[in-house]
Amino acid sequence: MVRYRTWLRPGRLYPIVVLTALSLAGCALGVLNRWFLLFLLPLSAFGYVSVILLGSAYRLGPGGAQRRIHELIASQVPGGRVLDIGCGSGSLAITIARRCPDATVTGIDSWGPGWHYSRQLCEENARVSGVTVRFERGSGAALDFPDAAFDVVVSCMTFHEIRDKADCVREALRVLRPGGRFVFVDPFADPAYYPTPPRLPGSSCPLGDLVDLPFPLRHPKVLGRVLLLAGLREH
Repeated sequence: MVRYRTWLRPGRLYPIVVLTALSLAGCALGVLNRWFLLFLLPLSAFGYVSVILLGSAYRLGPGGAQRRIHELIASQVPGGRVLDIGCGSGSLAITIARRCPDATVTGIDSWGPGWHYSRQLCEENARVSGVTVRFERGSGAALDFPDAAFDVVVSCMTFHEIRDKADCVREALRVLRPGGRFVFVDPFADPAYYPTPPRLPGSSCPLGDLVDLPFPLRHPKVLGRVLLLAGLREH
C-alpha cells in the first residue's frame, strides 16, 4: 500500500490542536466560574489556526490537492534525467516516473527530524507503484552531483524549509544542463521566506491560478503565496 504524507509537519499540528482542546475545556468550566470564560480568547485564536491546519491536512490528503499539484509539475517534465529536490515520501518523483516511463528519476531529501518521511518509505512507495526511482540522502543547498548532470530539475514546497534558499536555487540550476527545464513550486511571493524573490528565466504564476485550491488552501499561510516558476536554463 502506497503511503504518502502531506507537507504539514505533525510537530506543528499537534501542539495547536492540544492547545485548542485545553482552551475549550477551560471554557466548559465557565459553568462553575465565569472567570473561566476568559479562555474564549485563546480558544478563538487557537481554534482558528486549528481549522486552517486541519482543513489543509484534509485537503492535501490522498487524492487531494497535493496529488493535483504533483501531476501539474509532472505534466511539464518532458523526460530524460530528472532530479526531484526534497522528494519527501516520493510522491512527486513517482508521479514523474509513472508519467515518463523512459525517464531516469532521482529523488533526494535529508529526511530530517520532525517529518514522517524516510528513504525506506520512498523506496517502498516506488516498489508498490511499480516504478524505478533512485532515492538518495542529500541537502538541497549542497547537491552531491556534478554540473549539468540532469535534463530536468523539479522541487515542490522544499526550498523555503532550508535556511540557505538562494543556495538551493543556485544548486538546482548548477546541476541542470544548459537548455534543461526547471519547475519549482514554493512560497516565492511570501516576503517572510523570500524578501527578494529569485529572478529566473521563464514564467511565474500563482499556484491557485493553475490548480483548484479549496478552502483553506488559499490562505496566505498555506498555499496562497505559492508560485510555480518554470523555464529553461540559459547558460
